[in-house]
Amino acid sequence: MWAERIRTVEAAGSVEPLLAMTLSRFFSVPIAKAHPDVVKAIATRIRTTPALGYLGCSHAIPKINVTARLKEILCPTLIIVGRDDPGTPVAMSEEIHQAMPGSKLVIIPDAAHLANLEQPDAFNDALSDFLAGADNRS
Repeated sequence: MWAERIRTVEAAGSVEPLLAMTLSRFFSVPIAKAHPDVVKAIATRIRTTPALGYLGCSHAIPKINVTARLKEILCPTLIIVGRDDPGTPVAMSEEIHQAMPGSKLVIIPDAAHLANLEQPDAFNDALSDFLAGADNRS
């Protein structure tokens, strides 16, 4: 997957050829239809991503695997995932949650990769609840 994206961006000299695929992974169809302004704003950010920066990240991401070290994180941690996220699916978030003692997992329905934009109330509620709990832990 990453090798193909790298080849595409190198050939085009921009991330433009990846725009439609990226947006389809970032947003669920109902949200994309209901909030085209939000999708347009993210599309602009993707379009203006420097090709070299994207390529650097695309070379690094497949090499990162810190799963075995997650148990070393001892501070309270909130893991938020959109139920429909194809890039970082619920199963991946559950694995992270299981590996991190004391973590909290929140699955936001009707959201893909950008749950904070698709379901801002649910996202903000989860974050606020978590932070309120952090006040009680200190």
